[in-house]
Amino acid sequence: FLAATEEDERALATASEIAELIGPRVRQELGAAASEPPLPTAVAEAVGSLLADGGARGDVWRGVQGVTTLSRRVGALMLRRGVQRAEGTPGLPAAAREAIINGNKAVADAIE
Repeated sequence: FLAATEEDERALATASEIAELIGPRVRQELGAAASEPPLPTAVAEAVGSLLADGGARGDVWRGVQGVTTLSRRVGALMLRRGVQRAEGTPGLPAAAREAIINGNKAVADAIE
């Protein structure tokens, strides 16, 4: 297991901020008193209802304007962590290791 980097911590902090912004509104739509986890369709309906509300949509938009950048960075980070794992995996054939490393690095560079 790889230790979290400073970049990992920033990505997780941003994701937490987004969850804190959207979560309470979605829970309100779902009815916070529910004792069981909601069905996926109920969550989709709650999010749809939230997005249909212009004021709520504006609040969410202002809070998540960096989501596109964040998602790209998280994707690139995951690819780079795959490279690190491939480099340290014993028994992985050299050709497979090289393909994983080169492919992941190329895609991560393109994403960033």
